[in-house]
Amino acid sequence: MTNCPNCDTPLDQGARFCSFCGSNNQEYRTKAEDLPKIWQAAQKAYQRSDQANGVTLFKQVIDFAPTTLEAYYYLADCYTNLGQFDQAIATMQQAQSLQPGSSTIAFNLGVLEKRSGRSFEARQHVQEALRLLDTDGLVNNRDDLRVQMQKTLDEM
Repeated sequence: MTNCPNCDTPLDQGARFCSFCGSNNQEYRTKAEDLPKIWQAAQKAYQRSDQANGVTLFKQVIDFAPTTLEAYYYLADCYTNLGQFDQAIATMQQAQSLQPGSSTIAFNLGVLEKRSGRSFEARQHVQEALRLLDTDGLVNNRDDLRVQMQKTLDEM
């Protein structure tokens, strides 16, 4: 715990101002300032295959910046690598609620459903992904992805 530089009153870590004299807390940092460090730590955990730590850190990223879709992909992958398919599916469903027209999110849901033994749901998601593919403006490799989606569908 630090003290106020003006009046030496102890400052809470999350306090923006000294509650006694009103001076700025020089140590105060917003969540937005912490986000790059948390993202970097999450990426490092992911690269080290430290899935449990990755889950914790990517959840923090999502708490601070809930529209960061990439964090949902990484979080779902961490859950998948831990064998927690229900959590991975729930995470991708959250991502889908943010970007409902995404063919890649629908495809990932299909793959996760397939891996968790839910063939009917998997087929529905992959078929949805194929329907969305032509209108999904964020897909760069449309032809390659279509082949991959069709192959996955054929294997079901």
